[in-house]
Amino acid sequence: MINKTKLPIVFCALAIITIVLAGWGGRQISYQELRQSALNELFRYRNSIQYLLERYQPLPEIIAGNPRLVDGLQNPSNQHDIDLYLEQMARASDASVIYLMDAEGNTIAASNWKSPVNFLGKNFSFRPYFQQAMAEGEGYYSALGTTSKTRGYYFARRIDINGKAAGVLVVKLDLDGIEVAWESPWDQHEAAFVVTDSNGVVFISTRAQWRFHTLQPLSLQQQKQLENERRYDNRTLPLLNFLEQSQPYSLGGTNSEIRRVGIPGQIPEQFLVQRVSMADADWKLYLFIRTTSVYSTMLVSILITAGFLILALFGWLYWRERRRRFKALQKARDTLNTKVQQRTRELSAANHQLVQTAKLAVLGQMSAGINHELNQPLTAIRSYTENAIAFLERGKQETAQSNLHEILHLTDHMSSIVHQLKAFARKSDDTHQITSLPEAIQASLKILAPSLKSSGVALVQEISDTPNLFVRGDMVRLEQVIVNLITNAIQAVREEPSPEILIQLTGSDQHLELRVIDNGHGLPDDDPENIFEPFYTTRTVDQGLGLGLSITRHIIQSLDGTITARPTGETNNSGTCFTVHLPLTNNTNTGHQKQITEQPCYAE
Repeated sequence: MINKTKLPIVFCALAIITIVLAGWGGRQISYQELRQSALNELFRYRNSIQYLLERYQPLPEIIAGNPRLVDGLQNPSNQHDIDLYLEQMARASDASVIYLMDAEGNTIAASNWKSPVNFLGKNFSFRPYFQQAMAEGEGYYSALGTTSKTRGYYFARRIDINGKAAGVLVVKLDLDGIEVAWESPWDQHEAAFVVTDSNGVVFISTRAQWRFHTLQPLSLQQQKQLENERRYDNRTLPLLNFLEQSQPYSLGGTNSEIRRVGIPGQIPEQFLVQRVSMADADWKLYLFIRTTSVYSTMLVSILITAGFLILALFGWLYWRERRRRFKALQKARDTLNTKVQQRTRELSAANHQLVQTAKLAVLGQMSAGINHELNQPLTAIRSYTENAIAFLERGKQETAQSNLHEILHLTDHMSSIVHQLKAFARKSDDTHQITSLPEAIQASLKILAPSLKSSGVALVQEISDTPNLFVRGDMVRLEQVIVNLITNAIQAVREEPSPEILIQLTGSDQHLELRVIDNGHGLPDDDPENIFEPFYTTRTVDQGLGLGLSITRHIIQSLDGTITARPTGETNNSGTCFTVHLPLTNNTNTGHQKQITEQPCYAE
C-alpha cells in the first residue's frame, strides 16, 4: 500500500515517465512516416529518370541502322549530308546533340555543326562510352561535356561494316536544368534530391551548391580514373560535409539514416537520408529531408499527453473529494439514526418512518456514487473510442491500437482487437509486372485529352466489362504504345469532315486484343507493312520522322505480343485498324472471360 504522503511523488514520477514515452513514441512514429514519404518521393524520381532514359535508349540503334551513315563512314565527301540528317534527327527527338565518330574516335559529323562549339574534328576516344561501344556494341555514360560544358547522359551504338567496327553513333541527353522538372512538392529548403555516380560525386542536385561535391573522399585510383576519363573536365571536387548522427530506434534495420549535411564553410543541417540504386545507369539516388517536422510532432505528442494527465489529475481529485463527502454524510446519518432509536415509544411510528426515509436517502446517495463509478470508465471508453477514430483518420494506427487495448482492459468483455492495415513505390526497372490494360488506356487518354479536344475527334470506347484484363508488362511502355497509336489516328483523320476514332478492348483465355480504328485516309497502296519500318512516313518532317510505329512494334514484341495494320474496308484508303495482341497474365483468373473471335475491323 502506497503511503498517502508519497502519492504525489509517485504520480509525478509516473507522469514524467508517461510524457517521456509519449515524446519518444511520437518521435519514432514521425520518423517512420517521414521515411515512408521519402521512399514514395524517391521512387517517383527514379521512375521519372528511368522513363526519360528509356525514351532515348532505342534511338541510337534506330539511327545507326540508316544506310547513309555507313555511306558517310566510307565516303568522307558525304559527311555534310550526314550533318544535316543528324541535325534533323536531334531536332525531332529533342536530343541535345547527335554525332558520328570514326573508329579512332574522331567526330566526322554532328548535329551541332552550325554551333561555334560544335563537335566536328573533336576526338572523344578517351570517353568510356566510346570504348565500351567499340568493344561491346553499345555504351552508356554520364559526364560533364568537355566542349559544351553541360551535363549529359550519352547513348552510344557501334556501326559495323563488313563485320568490322567502323565507327560509333552517340546521342547525348542534356541533363542541365533537369532539376527544375523534378522539383520536390516540399519546400525547397526542406528537401533535396541528389544523384551520384559510382564514385559518390554529386552529379544532379536540386540544391545547386551541392553539385560537383563528393559524399566520401576519393581514393588516388578514383581521382586518376576521373582525370583520365575527363568525366568532370578535371574540375575540383570538394568533399561535402556528410556527418553521421545517432540512428532513431524506428529506423533500425533500414537503409535510412540521419546525417548532418552541408557544403564546407557552412553550418550543416540535419536530414533524414533515403537512397536507392539505379544499376543500369550506375547511379545512386538520394533524398534528403530535414527533420524539423519530427521535433514538432514530438512536441505535440508531449503536449497532448500532458493535457490528458492534467485532466486525469483533476478527475481523480474530484472523485476523492466526492468520496470524502460521501463518507462524512454517511457517518452523520448513522449518528442521526442512533439518536432517533433512543426517542420515546410514542415517536416510534414517526421514527420508523424517519428511518425509512433516511434509508431511501442513503440509497439515493449510494446510487449517485455507483453511477459515478460506472460513469467514469464509460466516459473513458467513450473518450478512447473517439480518440481511436480520430487517430485512425490521421493514419496513426499504433496510437489507435493502444486506445483499443485500454478499452479491452476497462470492459473486460471484449474478446479480440481489430488490427489496422498499414500504407510504401516500388520503377522503371525493366522487370515486367502485372499491369491493367484498361488503366493504361485511361491514363493515355488523359495525356491525349488536349489533342483530342483541339482536333475535334469523336472518340468511342468499347472496353470489355470483363474483370482482370491484365498483362505482364510495364505501365509506362504500354502507355507509350497506346499514345503512339492514338496520335497516329488523330493525324490520319485530321482532314476528315467527321473524324472518329474507335478503341476496342476484348479478352480471351490466352490473349487480350486492343484495336485502334480510325476513318482517316487509310494505309499506303504499296505495302501496309512498310508503316512499321523505321523512317517510313507519308507526312512532312514537322509531323514526324516515321519512328513512332517502329518503336511501337519494338515494344509490343518485347512484351511477347504482335501488332498488325489493315484497312477497315475493301480498299486501303477506307480507314485504318491497328490490332495489338498481348498474352494474358497467368496469375489472372480468366474462367468467365469470353473467347475472342476474329471479326472484321470497322469504323462507324
